[in-house]
Amino acid sequence: MLACSFGTVHGIYLKAPKLDVDRIKVILEKTGKPVVMHGGSGLSDEDFRRCIQNGVRKINFYTYAAKFAGDAVREHVSEAGDGNVYFHDIATWGMESMKKTYIHTISVFSNLKES
Repeated sequence: MLACSFGTVHGIYLKAPKLDVDRIKVILEKTGKPVVMHGGSGLSDEDFRRCIQNGVRKINFYTYAAKFAGDAVREHVSEAGDGNVYFHDIATWGMESMKKTYIHTISVFSNLKES
């Protein structure tokens, strides 16, 4: 596999990425090696699909799953108000959110319909 630059980075984007999808295809054709995407957090489902269609075979995806889990925890804590919040609640809320995010992400990456 070849990790190369075509417009993505790890972490939260400060501005919308400008993907060079044609570069992915050229790299795959010239090297015969599948392309690794450096982070994909914040890309649209369609962006992921276009990158995969053009030769990306490994995608590093964690930042937004962790971000969405943090958002879910904050929402639940806010809803609890002055009520008790225990660590196991926080862990469960975060894991439930990450599971939902990864189910969606895997369905996009594999071009499946979510059930």
